[in-house]
Amino acid sequence: MTAEVNSENRAKRLRKEIEKRLGSPVVHESTVVRTLDEMRKHAPQEEAEDRKLREAEMPVRFPDPEVKKQLQAAMQKQVETWVEQKIPALGGRTPIEAVCDPDGKEMVEALLLDGERRDARDIFPNQIRPDIGALRRLLNVAPRVS
Repeated sequence: MTAEVNSENRAKRLRKEIEKRLGSPVVHESTVVRTLDEMRKHAPQEEAEDRKLREAEMPVRFPDPEVKKQLQAAMQKQVETWVEQKIPALGGRTPIEAVCDPDGKEMVEALLLDGERRDARDIFPNQIRPDIGALRRLLNVAPRVS
């Protein structure tokens, strides 16, 4: 059996757990420690040709405009419930509660900006995306002007 972990403590805990569960027939043969550079060197690399083939085979996600429209509406409805959910990054407050004070409003703006940046990076055709502007309107938070 070969097991891989990413820390010395995990390796010790895993070894104890294996020995506990499998009993005396288990014999530990070796432990190999690799540096981050060594791990990167041995990581599988995707060939350029394989990547091009995978991208070419990627289907159009929503060829039917009506299906896309329905999925977009369902996604948006779900995303808009976010304003009433307690968010750990906001100290357990909802975004609606957080925007009532300057620090909370700044944190909400940062979360919205992060969402907008993530959407800008998605390059797949016909992909549905939430309307972050609708969240801004619900929270009465205007986009920052740089």
